Amino acid sequence: MTNSGGFTILDFTVPTRDLPIIHPCVEAPLCEDCRGQDSCFFDPTCSGCQDILSNPKTNISELFAIMRQWVPQTQRYLALLTREVLRRGAHINDKDGLTDLSLIHYACKAGALGVSNGGSTANLVSSLIAKGADTNLKCHWTDMNALHYSVFFDCDEVVDQLCEHNPALVNSVCSQMDGGNALHIAGSNLCLKSAKILLKHNGDGGWKDELNRLPYECVPETVSKKEEAVANELRELLREAANNRPPIKPCP
Repeated sequence: MTNSGGFTILDFTVPTRDLPIIHPCVEAPLCEDCRGQDSCFFDPTCSGCQDILSNPKTNISELFAIMRQWVPQTQRYLALLTREVLRRGAHINDKDGLTDLSLIHYACKAGALGVSNGGSTANLVSSLIAKGADTNLKCHWTDMNALHYSVFFDCDEVVDQLCEHNPALVNSVCSQMDGGNALHIAGSNLCLKSAKILLKHNGDGGWKDELNRLPYECVPETVSKKEEAVANELRELLREAANNRPPIKPCP
């Protein structure tokens, strides 16, 4: 028996599969107590839900279904959920059949402001990379890799980590973002912190997307004064990058 986050988990380990697979889509499990309270989401702090996690019969598809729940109570326990997936024999690059996301994709999303903690998310991403997670993997639906997701959710610690680990990601393009690179994603979503990290790692502010836009031209008009200040700083930062940095050939 082991203790994790204040509760006990039954020890068991299934041998790791040699090749990655895509797991079929199922509904997330929920304990009877949570059902009785009309809860819609799995709660890792609930003793009944903890029993589900510790049960070897709970399968990888069900764990991916829990990871899909975009609420703090699940995203803050993503490291625990990831461990549960891996000890059931999952390959580090297995994917969820509904979202086509791998473990590292989910980890990169979890660092979003108000959802989880950037530092703990960076630790999880580091652990997954050490175990062999492929940072080049893209989601079939969005054409986004791990860096694209971390920029989209402005997880600057993870952005820095991924740029250090795999510099080829820095200027990789995304077809669902009109062929823009990570700086286009940062500009479109007012991700100032991530934009600064990308430029530190030689992000190409001179790359034009399929609509002939430079990253700074993707910064949207804003309504609130707080967003306006961020947008103005980001637009100027990216405009300067476009003017001063020679275009770099993007990675596919």
